[in-house]
Amino acid sequence: MLSYFTRIAHRDGMWRTTVAPFLSALALGAILVVTIEQFDALLGVDPTSPLRWMLPASYVVAAAIGLA
Repeated sequence: MLSYFTRIAHRDGMWRTTVAPFLSALALGAILVVTIEQFDALLGVDPTSPLRWMLPASYVVAAAIGLA
């Protein structure tokens, strides 16, 4: 999103075109990290269980397929 606003001229201020998208990306990244770290608690499984990594790994696989 940041690259869109740098390529296309807009009358919106710097807050809407740069600062807010950057802060939202940081917040979403932090939420993702905490979710993955605590995924065993969300699933109610043992921290060493392979189920803990299966769902997050499926998102990585889907993203890789989408990029390809």
